Amino acid sequence: MDQRTRVDRMLDAIKNNRIAAVVVVVCIGLAALANLTDTLKKLAPLLPGPAKIALDGEWRSEPFDSGDSNPQLLGLRVKEIADGRLAGTLRFYDVAGQALSPEFDVLAGKRTSNHVAFSFDGGLKRAGAAGAPWVPIAQSFSGELSATGLQLVYEREGYTPVAMLAHKLTP
Repeated sequence: MDQRTRVDRMLDAIKNNRIAAVVVVVCIGLAALANLTDTLKKLAPLLPGPAKIALDGEWRSEPFDSGDSNPQLLGLRVKEIADGRLAGTLRFYDVAGQALSPEFDVLAGKRTSNHVAFSFDGGLKRAGAAGAPWVPIAQSFSGELSATGLQLVYEREGYTPVAMLAHKLTP
């Protein structure tokens, strides 16, 4: 009578059958891979994400052509408040640094990761429909914050969008 156990006989059968051996090895490999991916998914939230670039402070753009006057600069003072909301002021300057506008409050400012967007009421108005009152002209900025600066697009109703790069002046 055979003194081997049932497990020994099963292992011998697998060893002698190459297809069964390959299937067992593949199954063990898949189980190990599934365990590894599960572990990595659990560890991923613990790893640090990309460094958040500081937005708070004073920014000044390089000269840009807004389409209706000589080159201008954008001056922006901004602070990130709770939940990615932005507060601050902006002003337009000529290339010599002389103010061309009063300070305007940043409105509906929002930061999501390194994307920023805000609007302002510059006091510009256009005629409404026949007999309707004058309506404000929508003006906004949106763009991306990076290590090289704040790449913005200035959009004003009725004008071509204008791209500009702003650099941080103060922390």
